Amino acid sequence: MVLTVLVSCSIAAALTAIFAFRFRTWKVPRRLAVYFAGFFVIELCAERLLLPPGTLGPEVAAVCLGIALLFVVAIHATRHLEADDDEEF
Repeated sequence: MVLTVLVSCSIAAALTAIFAFRFRTWKVPRRLAVYFAGFFVIELCAERLLLPPGTLGPEVAAVCLGIALLFVVAIHATRHLEADDDEEF
């Protein structure tokens, strides 16, 4: 059960980070929280109801958390670069 929640959380974090980077929604934390919750619930239900037990292991969670971390770094870099552009004008 703990692994299922961890994998669902990591997949939701990766999808939310990708969404935030693509659509620049990091300025609206409530929207990100709603998207994370939605992705988490969908993934949790899919994993519990559709996938055989043990299909997604801790490796999937590690890869998804790594992807989420990369996108969070990209978001911070983008915010920093956009702030520098605003200061020049």
